[in-house]
Amino acid sequence: MNAPVSELCITTIHGKQYDVSKFVCKHPGGRTAIMLAHNQDATELFESYHVFSEVAHKRLDMYAIERRPGRLSVAAKQHMNDPFYKEVAKRVKKHFEEKELVVTASKQGMLIYVAKLVSYFLLYVFGFLRGSWLALGPFILMAWFVAGIGHDGAHFQVASSELVNNLGGMCIGTISGPWRWYWQHTVGHHVNTNQYGKDPDLHHYNPVMRVHTMFPFVFHHKYQQFYAPLIWMFLGLALSVFEPLLSGASKTNQDGIQYITVNRWTQLPWALLWHEMHIIWYIVAHFLLPMLCGMSVGKAILFGVLYAGGTGFLFALGSQVNHLNEDSMKAAAGDTLSWAAGQVETSIDFARDSPLTFALANGLNFQIEHHLFPSVNHEHLRGIAPIVEATCKEFGVKYKKFPSFFGAMREHVRFLAELGVPQEAPKSDEQPFHGPKVPLLLHHVDMH
Repeated sequence: MNAPVSELCITTIHGKQYDVSKFVCKHPGGRTAIMLAHNQDATELFESYHVFSEVAHKRLDMYAIERRPGRLSVAAKQHMNDPFYKEVAKRVKKHFEEKELVVTASKQGMLIYVAKLVSYFLLYVFGFLRGSWLALGPFILMAWFVAGIGHDGAHFQVASSELVNNLGGMCIGTISGPWRWYWQHTVGHHVNTNQYGKDPDLHHYNPVMRVHTMFPFVFHHKYQQFYAPLIWMFLGLALSVFEPLLSGASKTNQDGIQYITVNRWTQLPWALLWHEMHIIWYIVAHFLLPMLCGMSVGKAILFGVLYAGGTGFLFALGSQVNHLNEDSMKAAAGDTLSWAAGQVETSIDFARDSPLTFALANGLNFQIEHHLFPSVNHEHLRGIAPIVEATCKEFGVKYKKFPSFFGAMREHVRFLAELGVPQEAPKSDEQPFHGPKVPLLLHHVDMH
């Protein structure tokens, strides 16, 4: 291998190994996306980010090394023979072609991004730093909207430009450490939705809350449906400071997020820098700078805590109802679904007809469509939802939607109450995942 360490990229897709090191600088989706696939089985995310084009599949053959010994993974077999995913992708692609749309953000969508960023900056400088109680609420809400830009950027769906997507991905920093977010969300959660020991989102609360039957019951879980909102308020600090500090200190990510080698941290130096600098920025921007701007120590700490609590609470409201419910967990427990069908049945949609909910949720209320097509910008999800729902009905895939957010939340609260009943955790042959098997992504190809 003559490629420099910073460009060495060897990955496995459908049981076959590829050395794409020479393609790193040519990758249409950018270096960041393809480097995250190094030393991983990238089957699921390679397929889901190239679902609308065969170009990537044909080009991949040029970099084949050899087929790994042993059987193909279940995911690989399902991807190679999944008529449901092929058909729904074909219909969604036709929708984009007929509407003459690309999967990334439109010009209007980019203007909305810019408006959110400008509003966030103005509210921070002229409201938060000055200790304005009137500005605090709008600033917290705008920070959540900016995190939505980060979510889109980390899925490489803001634009076709690597720089724009990288800058967009940094915006997740209002609620979470950006570097960890790639592994926690884009990789771990999207590939292994609701899978115990593999989906990091199941591990955020343990042992304070119990969101999977594999976690042991503790006496306080019987009250978790009542104290859950309080715990949600700690998510901001946990995702932005505590969890990144743990992973940064040990060069590993815990609880379902794959092992990160020291070598891999050198491959994306900008991400490592932002990982370390983000922790400092988060504390300085929300606790120390207000003091330097004349706010009393007590009020500055209070404002910082309210900011962290508010953004964490909004993140929980917009995300927890999407997967943590009884039906979604039952779907994840089965092993007969294809990967794509599993993405549908472990997710829900809610309030699809409400523009207000769509705006407040950063488009996350179309979770099914987002999980099937992670490279599609959230502004397009409403348009493809009827196509996805109709195709699911045709293929017998369970598509669950709620007419309102409150219906979805009731289902989530009911689920928390059910797991708050004393019971022993079932035995599992599969141990919690800590080794190098979570795939990552290459990138979508524009359909224009």
